Amino acid sequence: MKKIAGSIAVVLLTVAACGGSEWKPVAAPSVFPVAPGPKTATPPSAPPPSAAPSGPQASAVDGSLPPPADVPVLEARAACKAGTCKLKELVPAAARPAKDSKAPSAVWEHVIAKNAVVEVPRDSDVELYGVVLRGQVTLGTQGRPEHLAPLGPWHAFRAPGAGLDVRAKDAEARVAFIVSTGGAPLAEAIARFEAKPEAVSWTKRTEHVARIDFGAQPDLAWNGGSAHARIGFEGPASRSSLSVLLMSKDAAVAEHVHDKEWEMLALLNATDGDFTTKGADGKSVTSKTQDGTVLTVAPGTAHAFKPAGTEITLAIQAYTPPGPEQRFKKLASP
Repeated sequence: MKKIAGSIAVVLLTVAACGGSEWKPVAAPSVFPVAPGPKTATPPSAPPPSAAPSGPQASAVDGSLPPPADVPVLEARAACKAGTCKLKELVPAAARPAKDSKAPSAVWEHVIAKNAVVEVPRDSDVELYGVVLRGQVTLGTQGRPEHLAPLGPWHAFRAPGAGLDVRAKDAEARVAFIVSTGGAPLAEAIARFEAKPEAVSWTKRTEHVARIDFGAQPDLAWNGGSAHARIGFEGPASRSSLSVLLMSKDAAVAEHVHDKEWEMLALLNATDGDFTTKGADGKSVTSKTQDGTVLTVAPGTAHAFKPAGTEITLAIQAYTPPGPEQRFKKLASP
């Protein structure tokens, strides 16, 4: 696996409402489980926390996004080798949540061969997000283009109700996908879709597919330039926010809690970092992060990250519902 100019880690995070308590490790060493939450209805999103996400002063780092050749791969991934690949179960097997999971979203990487198409079915219960990691893709709905211009590396899209065709243009493409309900357990949405897809399908898209270029988003820097964020999708219009974070090799994320949001991280290149969680019982669990790890942290679970000191940390970050990403604007204010 290639390293980013001194090594870089990519993270995908998604966050939504529910409570969390105990962190229970699973057998797979590089996949972290969902901290369980209560079976109550999802509360409204809380105001963003004021705590800074990084610890003491660390070394500064250039906030530029890495070239696509340097972005590693996710462990949770699927491939479309030719023709049209329809996600009959809404998400591929590699990203499917457990039946009892309360997590509102799932993330995976899809490798799409030249001219092949990944078809995500229509489902009014979810939104589909994507970030192009390599190559170029075009977007369409039922064979009709959503946008004429292709999306290249670090471009992202948001499709309310999913129902999107993603085609690799000219060469193989790699796309990180996120499917989000905005709060309800995704496992339940998948079960409804599989049982009666026509009940959640739609005939006309009620909102246009949105697209952004993370490279053109404002670089919000704080903590002496050791931490950077670029916010893409945000606000009440989105079920999830989507941002990119970049931190220097010695910039840690201080312990903090999201009371009403979930966090999902897909670490592409974060070998030997320490990810620590603390449940309602006050007990801490620290696990070593590995390349391609997918993490899910439930609301109410204190968590922190300390890098190994050898790699820059890069993150594509999403919160469900949106809110906590707004603190980056405050931290970057003069």
